[in-house]
Amino acid sequence: MERYEILIRFFREIGAAREAEMYLRLFHREEPHRFAVIEVAEDLTAFSLHVLALHLAFLSSLDLYPVILHGVRGVPSNGEDDEDSDSGMWRWLAGRGPTRPEDAEAPDATKMQWQEARDSTLALNETLALTVNMQDGDASGLVSGVFTGDPSGPIRVRLDKIRQIIRKDGIPIVAALTVPDRDASASLRSLSPIPLQAASRALVARLAPRKLIRVSEAGGLKRRNGSIVDYINLKLDADRIMNATAGDPSAFTEEAIADLRYYRELMELLPHRSVVEVTGASSLLRELFTQKGGGTLIKQGRNLKVHESLAGLSRRRIRMLIERSFGKKLQRDYFNNRFHKSAPILTVVVDPDYKGVAIVRNLDGLCYLDKFAVRPDARGEGIAVDLWTILEERHPAIFWRSRPENPINPWYFEHASGMMKFPEWHVWWKGLSTRDAQRAVKLALDIEPALSSR
Repeated sequence: MERYEILIRFFREIGAAREAEMYLRLFHREEPHRFAVIEVAEDLTAFSLHVLALHLAFLSSLDLYPVILHGVRGVPSNGEDDEDSDSGMWRWLAGRGPTRPEDAEAPDATKMQWQEARDSTLALNETLALTVNMQDGDASGLVSGVFTGDPSGPIRVRLDKIRQIIRKDGIPIVAALTVPDRDASASLRSLSPIPLQAASRALVARLAPRKLIRVSEAGGLKRRNGSIVDYINLKLDADRIMNATAGDPSAFTEEAIADLRYYRELMELLPHRSVVEVTGASSLLRELFTQKGGGTLIKQGRNLKVHESLAGLSRRRIRMLIERSFGKKLQRDYFNNRFHKSAPILTVVVDPDYKGVAIVRNLDGLCYLDKFAVRPDARGEGIAVDLWTILEERHPAIFWRSRPENPINPWYFEHASGMMKFPEWHVWWKGLSTRDAQRAVKLALDIEPALSSR
């Protein structure tokens, strides 16, 4: 599988080969049509569309078939309110107009704009599918048979044709066009453009994908200072973001806030494990196959529980979580051996469904991160970031260790303030003085391993 090897070789160069392999296995276990929905933003340039097509061809060669959804190109993103006859149409297609201007009441110039919007959507569908196929991928355009209903009313979704294309090892490229229920012929002339956001809501509600990825020129949600936000936990961050004042250096742009409102509404339709990612075309593979990604990760957020002991927690479920995360057996007496009596628990942060856990102990007066684990099937949901955020708040000075082959070492590198490499272990620390860091290294190297090969 030549392209599989190329992918792993590429991520090996950036220290994320095992991460990519993990995600490949995870995605292949999913129902194929629920792998991901990729929403193509209206602002993508011709170059970005070409790059996107290259990545889609690569994904199809890995037997991964995301559902691609696009609307019309060139819809103004800022929704200017001018006197042009077509401004209402563009605002509605951009999701910033409350109602759809009616063709019957519109002047001839606006009717022509509706026709141009439809033709532009059809042309984009054909171009994107053709470009993927020219790069040795397999893609098929879908301009009808997916969305039905009145353009200004409820939109219904049929998945038959999407599933059919995926069963034939192809990527379905779906246009945000609807046909009236009464039109059995589904002719091109009866197709009407609908807002991309409305089409996304309807489609993801039916598909319940693991990921919704929006590919845009912006490459992520931006602050007013131009920087891209890496991660948003809606439960923890949404209200703060919405209420930030314009003078706040971390305040979002108005467009980013509008997008965030849309994503929060959208994610209410999705399973809790689903995430939204906003990225650029060139970062699509990184967004799919690494935890770092290349844009903005948005998740619904979970109420992680913080405990000061194991009391009230399921030791069996914590054991299963750790063993699944590391692929190794945990010592049978892990929860009551002599080391743990000399290193009492300070903090246990655990996901309510036991998808992730962090255990911190008092080791000779220093905070030692004994275990940090996320279940393989929950990776990519942002649980590690949530665990780490709580750890930083409760333990600003902490140390830990990891095996040299641990796939999340690059992530540790970004979060540590110091590290030393040894043949058996990498020892990390954050917020420690030089003297305490030297002591932490000696302590870490003296700890007996708690995990063994199966």
